[in-house]
Amino acid sequence: MQGTAADTGSGDDAYQIEKSLRFNDTDEPVLKREFLAGNTRTWTWAAWVKRSKTGVQHNLFSAFGGDSNNQGYLVLESDDAIAFDQRIGGTWSNSTKTNKLFRDTSAWFHITFVFDSTNAPDQYTEVERIRLFINGERVTSFSDAPNCTENLEGKYNSAMWHEIGKGQGGSNHMDGYLADVHFIDGLALSPFAFGSFDSTGVFNP
Repeated sequence: MQGTAADTGSGDDAYQIEKSLRFNDTDEPVLKREFLAGNTRTWTWAAWVKRSKTGVQHNLFSAFGGDSNNQGYLVLESDDAIAFDQRIGGTWSNSTKTNKLFRDTSAWFHITFVFDSTNAPDQYTEVERIRLFINGERVTSFSDAPNCTENLEGKYNSAMWHEIGKGQGGSNHMDGYLADVHFIDGLALSPFAFGSFDSTGVFNP
């Protein structure tokens, strides 16, 4: 599987991920686990994604605390943008949505999503606390710019259910493929922890 990228770099052109997991939304698929409490201020989620449908919502990674006031989602929206938000004590706290749309059902692409509320205001702007990379490249154009207060205790990695391929409370199932999925507790990693550019500028696992 491969994505596309404009930059060049060194990478292993021969390395391939051999297997992926197919999600069929009509089967209501989900992977779920109830987490113990971890680092709610700093974490990284990464995966290779291939959509099978456009124009419908695909939940990639969600957290659900049993009611609508305590939840989070990383999702491909029905308008085909990527969005992230967390609802903490009844308030949506991290509304983020890309201007770029992801409508190619023929190609794999890699997502690296970084949440790090510990970035200090004297060193970083607020947008540095939520970072998104597609195929190794930083996304900087948003219809909703990333927002996060310093040292915010989010819902992800807290003691609640976390789900891959389904939305909070049982809706918006994934329809497509996921491979090489990682959730890293306590570290804000770059996409180069998960892949690299090959000799032609393509981002590979």
